[in-house]
Amino acid sequence: MRISQQMLIGNLTNRIYNTQDSYLSSQEKLSTGKKVNRASDAPISAEKIMEITTKDSDYEQLNENIRYTKDLLDSSEAQVSRGITVLQSMRELATRMANDTVSEQDRTDAISAVNQALEEMLSIANSKHNGRYLFSGTTDNIEPFDPTNYQYNGNNDIREVDIYDNLRIDQNMPGSDIFTNTNNGTVNIFKSLTDFRTALQNNDGDNIQHALTTLEDSREQLSKARTIIGHSNNKLEVTIEVLAVNQSINSTARADLEDVDIAKETTNLSKYQQILEANYALVSKTQGLSLLKYL
Repeated sequence: MRISQQMLIGNLTNRIYNTQDSYLSSQEKLSTGKKVNRASDAPISAEKIMEITTKDSDYEQLNENIRYTKDLLDSSEAQVSRGITVLQSMRELATRMANDTVSEQDRTDAISAVNQALEEMLSIANSKHNGRYLFSGTTDNIEPFDPTNYQYNGNNDIREVDIYDNLRIDQNMPGSDIFTNTNNGTVNIFKSLTDFRTALQNNDGDNIQHALTTLEDSREQLSKARTIIGHSNNKLEVTIEVLAVNQSINSTARADLEDVDIAKETTNLSKYQQILEANYALVSKTQGLSLLKYL
């Protein structure tokens, strides 16, 4: 079969177009640093990259959930720790007041100390984080404890949040669990303090002695709450580490699929440029045309 000049030019032209496409693709890869800039570049890789992107978005949302929840739990734990300190101080006071040799002034001073403890405990129970009440259940816009009678006005509900695949965690503990003898609580801490105050006012030795038990029970109830919150915080910290590992794995997988080999692509670009120049010269020579005229 005789190969005409027309066929030769046609073949050269097709080669030029194909090489131009490769040259422009190589330029784009070097410019973006990515070897997959659109799905058509590598459909299978593009699909895998999309899956990684979706998973990364999920992980970022889980990290945001964890950060917010950890802030809440850290604040709750700090407030409960304050309460434990208050009750420890009150138990030490009750131990001193159980002595028959205390004076009237000692009891007066002790009553004042209990009043201050009640105020601080109320402040703890009604504490806020970012403008929302910590211990009112899910009704975090309602002040949980009435300042006049210490009545609990929140609910007993717990707010859960996703922190990992099929793993949820409690964001809060209702005040009824922590400060009262309802729901999961067994001691009304405010009653323990007010009963102790009444016993001091009446110089009632038996009930002052009884306060040693109720105040210790109150302290243990807060310690239990702190332990529960601490366990939740530990879960969050472990999950943060797991998510970090997963995100690192995803980052490596994405880089393998997406990141261009600069040295290799630079070599490719040079190669395509040389091929183009050679083909331009061949076409120009074949047709007797300059490269400028050809283009």
